[in-house]
Amino acid sequence: MFEVFQTEPGFGLRFSSQEEQAAKARLACEEYIQTRGGGNPESLLTIFSELCSNAIRHGHAGNPEKIVTVELTPMGSRRWTLTVEDEGPGFNVFQLQQELNQTEKGFGRISKLAELVTFQKHGARVTVQCTLPFVPGAPITLTWEGSLARITPTGSLAEDQAGHLRTILLEASQRAESVVLDFTHVKDIDGTSLAVLSLFHKRVRETGKPQKIKLEGAPESVSSLLAAFGINFESLKK
Repeated sequence: MFEVFQTEPGFGLRFSSQEEQAAKARLACEEYIQTRGGGNPESLLTIFSELCSNAIRHGHAGNPEKIVTVELTPMGSRRWTLTVEDEGPGFNVFQLQQELNQTEKGFGRISKLAELVTFQKHGARVTVQCTLPFVPGAPITLTWEGSLARITPTGSLAEDQAGHLRTILLEASQRAESVVLDFTHVKDIDGTSLAVLSLFHKRVRETGKPQKIKLEGAPESVSSLLAAFGINFESLKK
């Protein structure tokens, strides 16, 4: 069993209490974090793995019929809240809190990576807050200013970034009223990413969503390349 559900403003997962399902869930969380950009997710993903492992091995005692529920919520450009809940009986939270500084594993490790750890339902529901380390020159970031989505690629939009670019553009087109494509730091765009931008341009032209779109700061060489492929966001202004 593996199920994705939407929360506001994040997303959630429910999956069978199995290690392979937890690995699948971690990948889904990593992809979601990447669409929001702005930091290195490794610390948060480590916390995710520790909490899921604890739920599967201890909370559920290896019973694959039990369900793990995860909620991942962005609190800012690099700050996240992660909640993992199992169907187990819980544990002695007070005793655990006394022992946190005595181990580098499990909750001891989590407490060192997270800014805040809270327990509910006798420890069967754990919520952590974590700020991701800043990554200079992250290839593509998505930030929100109310209903405005700002997409900021950096460097070269090469073939290996096309999938990430497609995911971000799709999320922006579904949720935003206005989109700003800040291409100030884009050096060049390869054919695959151009095709993604061309499809996005076509989608906006046909659906009228988002209502407003603006290209900012694109170097002349990049603007000329977009124009050569018939990608003119100025023509889409209402």
